[in-house]
Amino acid sequence: MRSLRRLFKRISNFATRRRHDERLREEIESHLAAQTEENLRAGVAPLEARRQAALKFGTMQAVREDYRAEGGLSFLEDLFIDFRYAVRQLVKKSRGFTTVVILTLALGIGACTAIFSVINGVLLRPLNYPAPDRVVTIKETQLPGLPDVYASVPNFLDWQQQAKSFSHIAAFVGAPLNFTNAGEPQQLRAIKVTAHFFDVLQVQPTIGRTFNPEEDTPGKHHVVLLTEPACERLFGGTSGILGRQLKLNDEMYTVVGVIPAGFGYGVAPNMDAFIPMAFRPDETTNQNRGMHKVITVARLRPGVSVAEADAELKLIAAQLAAQYPETNKGWSAFVMPLLDYWVQDVRLLLYTLLGAVGFVLLIACANVANLLLARAISRHREFSVRAALGATRGRLVRQLMTETLLLALAGGAAGVLLAHWSLQGLLVLAPAVLPRTFEIRLDGTVLAVCLALSVSTGLLFGLAPAWLASRVDITSALKAGARGTTENRSRGRLRGLLVIIQVALALTLLAGAGLLTRSFARLTRVDPGFTPGGAVVLRFTLPEKKYPQPEQQVAFADKLLERVRALPGVERAAVAQPFPFFPGWTFPFNLEGRPPVPESELPNSSYYAVTPDYFPALGARLVRGRVFSAEDGPDAPRVAIINETLARRCFGDQNPLGKRIAINELEKWREIVGVVANIRAGGIKQRGDNQVYEPFAQNPHRTLNLLVRSGESTAALVPSLRAAVYSIDKDQPVPHVRTLDTLLDDHMATPRFAVLLLAILSSAALVIASVGIYGVTAYTAVQRTGEFGIRMAIGAQRRDVLRLVLRQGAKLVLIGLLAGLISTLVAGRVLTSMLFETSPYDPITLATITIVLGGIAVLACLLPAYRAAKINPIEALRAE
Repeated sequence: MRSLRRLFKRISNFATRRRHDERLREEIESHLAAQTEENLRAGVAPLEARRQAALKFGTMQAVREDYRAEGGLSFLEDLFIDFRYAVRQLVKKSRGFTTVVILTLALGIGACTAIFSVINGVLLRPLNYPAPDRVVTIKETQLPGLPDVYASVPNFLDWQQQAKSFSHIAAFVGAPLNFTNAGEPQQLRAIKVTAHFFDVLQVQPTIGRTFNPEEDTPGKHHVVLLTEPACERLFGGTSGILGRQLKLNDEMYTVVGVIPAGFGYGVAPNMDAFIPMAFRPDETTNQNRGMHKVITVARLRPGVSVAEADAELKLIAAQLAAQYPETNKGWSAFVMPLLDYWVQDVRLLLYTLLGAVGFVLLIACANVANLLLARAISRHREFSVRAALGATRGRLVRQLMTETLLLALAGGAAGVLLAHWSLQGLLVLAPAVLPRTFEIRLDGTVLAVCLALSVSTGLLFGLAPAWLASRVDITSALKAGARGTTENRSRGRLRGLLVIIQVALALTLLAGAGLLTRSFARLTRVDPGFTPGGAVVLRFTLPEKKYPQPEQQVAFADKLLERVRALPGVERAAVAQPFPFFPGWTFPFNLEGRPPVPESELPNSSYYAVTPDYFPALGARLVRGRVFSAEDGPDAPRVAIINETLARRCFGDQNPLGKRIAINELEKWREIVGVVANIRAGGIKQRGDNQVYEPFAQNPHRTLNLLVRSGESTAALVPSLRAAVYSIDKDQPVPHVRTLDTLLDDHMATPRFAVLLLAILSSAALVIASVGIYGVTAYTAVQRTGEFGIRMAIGAQRRDVLRLVLRQGAKLVLIGLLAGLISTLVAGRVLTSMLFETSPYDPITLATITIVLGGIAVLACLLPAYRAAKINPIEALRAE
């Protein structure tokens, strides 16, 4: 019986509403007819008279019905009318609203577009080779889980002979060439390549040919391929370049071909020249299997996957380990797509930034959705009139969605402009390790993604507000005094949910930025082990043909240091190879008195050859013993200096001075004469590896790093340093000149880049979220004006109203903060590898960010609450 009563009551209510609706329609039609007659008497044409009458009641439905009466509207014509009406509403009647929405969307879409441009150029765009997905690199790695290294020459040759998964395998290695011309000598960026290098990449020369297999042997290797940019820079073009003789590294080479511009990324970007590898016989012996120095690339055979090739290389590596246990035991190999390998160091950073800008876009869209819902609710009278005239709910939703899509497209267009401007700044801020920066641009793919993003944004965050706003109650909506009506509960829940989403996402972004900032602050406080200020490094390579003997290399270094020390302002000068932050050497070492083990099981150490003044010039601290002196010459007893890490690991509490060490089994025993503090030569994040130093005179090298410490400006000193080199060898170029401060700064560039961008994005998210919280609180307070008037009329104080409004806003903020903390804990796993000595769940950072965001959010609620508390109850009730 109770169910029947409820059914009869619903039927009765429905009939009552229908009677009210019919009465309202009749009333509106009579008003429309009267207005139309008035317009006709004023001389207005019949159709225009009807249109103007309809506009007075905020609807175009009557105009459409008149047009249909004249012959009907097509679908496109109907859409055009929607479009024209939407433009009129947005441009003429709601300019402030339109501006705020477009700017908000432009910020989110522009940031996403800019970051996607970087990701598209660096990670997604294929390499500029035929079938680039078939090109892979092969690396060697020592188990378990140590960093991968280049291949040794004998292992590479075995891969060439045994591997069946590849059509071609090639190797290359950096080999700068000193080019002597009529003017100042210069160094060409060049690499040595094996014969099948260009077959792997399937690159054809623009003119001439590539290398023949017989030219990849010693004595027949004096041929060179130049790139088009190098020909243009050196000779003004490629005319007459074939057969030209060039003096490179004091040897004559014949130009046999020209490689097109833009070639080389993934193997050797921005190269000037290529010469044959031409392995010497001593490089291919089994004793050199432990010398990992060549980079390997290969092209997969048709139908062979990367996984299949990787399995085959691991099997070959296992066979070599069994065959040559002294050098290969514990070593394996792996195959990886070439593009994936070269971008692996920046992949996580770029995708993290993409996720951050995605959060900004979501916050912006949630804010826009709240604005759309508020605006649609404010037009409830217009929608009620239109519904009374026969407009369906779908018709109202379509009109609102037309306006939303127009806003989204306008925001997308503004976002493209913002992305274009911000992209230039991104490239300026980008660290040097970011590859393929020349590929980053706003191309068709990026614009298509931006368009799709704009449309999907409009659909995703416009549909729910449009659907809720189109649910009108004609009877109540057309009553006078709508100011004090209570907001629909479903609309209120949606608005609250959007605020919670904004707060949660903003907290996640702010926490990520806070963690990276804390990590970066700790990174800047790390002692690199040397004093960077007031020092400059000149790096150059002596040609092998001119300086083949160790005695010649030592003589050059001694003359150079003698002349540099005589320059005004020079305090210390030294030569080293390698040098901190430049590619270094790693060799196994053995200690005298330890049980003999295979070379593959020996511990490894970074290795440096330095002149006596190296440690004072670098500003490194001597812990015990002595530094090298002039007496540690080629014929003197072999000596070495180790760092604190190696001393602690190998000798514990014992005094290492007087102990003897050997770098691999081919080296003679060296007496340890000193211990120096750890130098973070491989990067600031490197916590300390084994380091062994020996006198440069006892093991010289053709690549020289001249370190000069001066009490004067290092920039003013550079010309004099170059002149000192030219005074010894007028044909020796000095291409690389860097200060120690610059080298250190370059290694801080990547974390600084991440911190800066996340700080900018999180600040934008904070501003947008704060505006959204303020807007929701202010709108809700206005909707409850009548309620507040009644409360104050019956005795409520202003502080009670203030507390009431603040409580409602603070509740949403608190829920958002809790949700944000949960998402922050989940997202912290992504940041783990990017942090330095900082936990992704650092309680101080998370608590600080939560308190700051909560405080700002409460302040955003305070102003609307204060305004609500100041209302006059008499005026509020009179408005009802």
